Amino acid sequence: MQNLEQRGHLLTEQINPNSQNLDQLTSLELVDLFNQEDTKTLDAIAAARSQLAQAIDCTAKALRQGGCLFYVGAG
Repeated sequence: MQNLEQRGHLLTEQINPNSQNLDQLTSLELVDLFNQEDTKTLDAIAAARSQLAQAIDCTAKALRQGGCLFYVGAG
């Protein structure tokens, strides 16, 4: 449990100030906010496209040679 407590500094564990008042938004405002936040993900993927392609190529090569791929994570 100690390791979990030490992760509060990670960006993924921070409060998103854009979504603190979800209960006060209209349905349309919620949809717009979700769309706005999702756009950030697409921008990050676009910025890392070369590295992602390289990782995919390395993974595919390892799998063709009999390697394994393990998915680890949360959510």
